[in-house]
Amino acid sequence: MLAGSSSVLRRAAGAARAAPLRAAARCAAGVADRRGAGGVRGAGAAHCGPAAAAIGPVGRAPSRRAPGARRRRSPPAPPARATGAGAAAPPLAGFRLAPEEVAALQRERGCSLDSLLLSLLPAAARLARPPVSNYFVGAVGLAPSGAAYVGVNLEFPGAPLSQSVHAEQFLVANLLAHGEGGLDSLAVSAAPCGHCRQFYSELACADSVRFLFSPLGSATQEVTRLSDLLPARFGPLDLLEPGSAPLLLEKQDNRLRWAPAARAAVGARAGDGAFARAAEAALEAARRSYSPYTRCPSGVALVARGGRVYSGGYSENAAHNPGLAPLQAAVAGAVIGGLAGYKEIEEVVVAELQRGLVQQAGVAGAVARAAAGNAQLPVTVLHVEWDES
Repeated sequence: MLAGSSSVLRRAAGAARAAPLRAAARCAAGVADRRGAGGVRGAGAAHCGPAAAAIGPVGRAPSRRAPGARRRRSPPAPPARATGAGAAAPPLAGFRLAPEEVAALQRERGCSLDSLLLSLLPAAARLARPPVSNYFVGAVGLAPSGAAYVGVNLEFPGAPLSQSVHAEQFLVANLLAHGEGGLDSLAVSAAPCGHCRQFYSELACADSVRFLFSPLGSATQEVTRLSDLLPARFGPLDLLEPGSAPLLLEKQDNRLRWAPAARAAVGARAGDGAFARAAEAALEAARRSYSPYTRCPSGVALVARGGRVYSGGYSENAAHNPGLAPLQAAVAGAVIGGLAGYKEIEEVVVAELQRGLVQQAGVAGAVARAAAGNAQLPVTVLHVEWDES
C-alpha cells in the first residue's frame, strides 16, 4: 500500500458516512422552506394551499432515526378548513370534483390548475386505507372533461403487500368507473414509484400526461412526462401491432355472455336482488376490462351490507405484475361509493373465462376473505364465454 493511503481511505470513509446526514439535512431544510411558504410554488402561479410534499402521512421524506430504531407512526391530521385564497385546502367530500366545482375552487383560491391539484393532495391522502403501513398517499388528476379525480392507496390486512393498490392505480380505476377516456395532469405527493410508471405506460394517453410533484428537498413544482420518468420503456407497442387493440382508458368492448352453467346459476337465484345486480355488474365489468395480451377478460362485483353492489374490471399490463386485478378495481369502486370497511363485504362475484390462461377467482377470494376477516366469505364464480353470434 502507498504511504499515506490509509489516512486517505479513512477520510473518504468518514465523508461517505457523513454524506447521508448532509443530504437529510438539506432535505429537512427544503421541507422547512416549503412549510414556511405555505404552499408549493408553480411556475409563476399563486400559492394554493399546503405543500404537496407535506411531511407526515402524505410525505415521503427520509427519516434520520438511528439504525434499528422503530419508526413512529402517526395518524393523519384532521382536515383543515378553507378560509379563502392561500388557506389550507378544503377537505374532499368524495373522490370526484365536477368541472364546475374545479372551476369554482380555482376562482375562489386565485391559483393555477396545477397549484390547485397539488393543494388537494393532503385532503386526498386522508381518504386512503393503509391498515398495514399506516402510510397515507393521495393523488389528484385532471381529466379532459375538466373534472378532477382522487386516487388513494389501499392495503389488505392478512394479504401479501403485492396485493396493495397504489394511489396512481386507484385514480385510473376511478377514471374508468366514471367513463373518462383520458388524463391530462396528475399531481402526486412525490415522484411515482417504478411500479406506477410502468402501469401508466399502458394508458392510451401515456405520452401526454403531465406529472406534477415536488422533488425531495425542493420548494418548486416540477412538471414531468412519462418519457422522462421511464425512458426507453417497455409497453404495449412492444407486444401489440399499432391500432390492433384499444389501450387502457380507451373504450373496451369484449363480446361476452354467460356460459350455460352460469346462466343457470344466475337464474336459480333470481329472487336475490343483490346477487342478480352483482352478477350483471361483474359481467359488464368483464366486458369493459382490458386484457389485450392474454385475452382473459374478467370482472368482480362485491355485495356489501344493505345490498349495495360495487364492481371493477381487470386492467392488464405488458409487464404483467403492474396490472390491476379486478378485485382491487372493485374494492376501489366500493371505497369511492362509500364502503366504510372491508368487513361490510358479504359476497364476491367473479366473472371470467372457464379455461382462461389467467384466472382471478382464487386470489380474489383469498384476498377478500383475509381483508374482511371472514374465512367463510362466499365467493361465487360465474363463467363467461365469447359471444360469436
